[in-house]
Amino acid sequence: MVHMQNNLNLYEIVEKTEWQSFLQDTKNKKIIVFGATSIAEEMVKFLPFKVDYYVDNDCKKWGKDLNGISIFDPQVLLNENEEIAVLVTSSFLKEITEQIKSFNISKYIIIDLGKMFIKLKAFLQLDNYKADFERFVLRMPKLEEFKKHVKSSKCNLEPKTKPIGVVIYSYIFTLVPFYFMTIAALLKYQGHNVIIIWDDVNKHSDMLIDWQGSTEYQNEQIKESINLLSSKLKLQVIKVSDMPEAKLDVADKNEINRLAELNTIWKYRASSMRDELLHFKEEYANKLTNNLKSIKSLFNRIDFQRLIVFTGIYDCMGLYSWMGKVKGIEVASCDIGPEGGFLSTNAPCGHMMDVKKILKEYFSNIEIKEKFVELGRQKFKENIASKGRVANGVCQEISYYEDRSDEEYNIIIPLNVGWDAAALGKSRFFSSIRNWVIETVDFILKHTNATVAIRQHPAEKNQVGVNHNLLKYKKFEEVSKSGEDLFLELNKKFEGNKRFRYVRSEENVNTYRLIEKAELILPYTSTIALEAVMMKKNVIIESDAYYGDITAIKKANSKEDYFNKILQHYKHKSNIRLEDIEEVEFAYGITRHSYLQTEFTPSAGKWLNRSIIDLLDDASVVKTLKVLGEGVPLAVLHIEDFLKK
Repeated sequence: MVHMQNNLNLYEIVEKTEWQSFLQDTKNKKIIVFGATSIAEEMVKFLPFKVDYYVDNDCKKWGKDLNGISIFDPQVLLNENEEIAVLVTSSFLKEITEQIKSFNISKYIIIDLGKMFIKLKAFLQLDNYKADFERFVLRMPKLEEFKKHVKSSKCNLEPKTKPIGVVIYSYIFTLVPFYFMTIAALLKYQGHNVIIIWDDVNKHSDMLIDWQGSTEYQNEQIKESINLLSSKLKLQVIKVSDMPEAKLDVADKNEINRLAELNTIWKYRASSMRDELLHFKEEYANKLTNNLKSIKSLFNRIDFQRLIVFTGIYDCMGLYSWMGKVKGIEVASCDIGPEGGFLSTNAPCGHMMDVKKILKEYFSNIEIKEKFVELGRQKFKENIASKGRVANGVCQEISYYEDRSDEEYNIIIPLNVGWDAAALGKSRFFSSIRNWVIETVDFILKHTNATVAIRQHPAEKNQVGVNHNLLKYKKFEEVSKSGEDLFLELNKKFEGNKRFRYVRSEENVNTYRLIEKAELILPYTSTIALEAVMMKKNVIIESDAYYGDITAIKKANSKEDYFNKILQHYKHKSNIRLEDIEEVEFAYGITRHSYLQTEFTPSAGKWLNRSIIDLLDDASVVKTLKVLGEGVPLAVLHIEDFLKK
């Protein structure tokens, strides 16, 4: 539902200079809209002037009308003698521009209405979220009333002395800030000592979507919502901009450089830094520097019990993970899609480091061990038989049982999606995932007679190579595919070598079949490392993967050790002990039960129609709060449910 009025002057919500330019360009001209679609109809409603007619290349639409406005063949433009303004609503701006130029019309201007409308939609989306959230807050009971009627199991009325800090910040016009405000409210109702940390310093949205000034607008909306919530629940709010600037040391500056590079790779969905991206990295580092000075001051002043952030790695959230590491404070994180996602008690949730915690604390518990091992075996059987993108994360083009190809290679290198959180910043001895792949393949081809196949992550099939640019809406064919930069470089470097093969994501090849026929598997941080050990294959890693301390995984101590291990193991069959395989099955069972299915997410706002008490009764919400607020790993909560049955 759109809460703004349709006759709202766009001047109020789109930058003044851009709107004035638009009005000037269309003044005293006949207005034609190119593209008679439902999106175009929506755009036209917000225009402050009359549209004369639509044109569209779809002949089935000619002679009809859209919202009372006639639709014609674009050829009618040849008959125009007046000055015209053609407002393009489609993503085919380049093609439409060339088409109009070919008409040789003397007096015309082409305007990208779609780009302006995307900005409008972003504002409307945030306005909707804000309105829904504020109604949600107004329905909340006062704390005193809640405590009188709530069951004791819902809240702990003896809060710990140290506060839990919940970080709120603007995130590209999404529900994220309102979701984390709700996390703070839920923890407050449970009886926790909660402080809202409003990071109004970061300029992430400006950088991520190339839209200067977008952060300021979002902060204005967030400010009103935070004030309403804090007044209702007597929540303490700390603005990061109010913190004095602390002095940064060498370690801080190194971390800023690392995070700036990781965020650049993420934004552009690249496999590594490229020269043409250095300007963005430098600009990003400058903004992170300003941000960290205030964040460090915050950590110096307040002794937090723990912090809760979004993702724990992207944009300024990586700075909170860094300061938590420096101060010895757990920084919990989550990254949840429309139907569920991942949570972590500490460190970026995409790194899945809770698996290490559970292995250390629970592997000796016979009952829990047996249950996780059983679940691990069951899930592995399901993965082997699966194909397509399904709930358990499998995205193979064909299943293990359907793949009858005779392809066989000595060594398999299964790739991560290089810009995804699971892989970002995890290399120990190489500067990037790109350098790891290239140097590893080069070493194998020069120092062994082994055949080697790189398997691109199947999930990259439909991923494009530019991320989150709200103001760019190119066709899929006009942008590079994710992973294409690495593929082209590898293909160029090793072209003609018959011992090398790059298996692309869209090929009808099953990764498990490749592994079954291989002698050695060299993953980065992919969970397929565990599956390979379950298939009794030697696995060597150099990365800081969550499974690096597992006995059956051969983790290198240096780059030299990594290459030596490859020489040592590629021709030798593995001799993995039964108890070591059980440890892997246990870890695999944990990973397969580290996903939370819930509608309480920062990606969809249905839960805003519910009451706060109803949310506190929701089992998935209770688990969210236990993971983020109390540091209990999600898989442990899941296993407790299994053991009760």
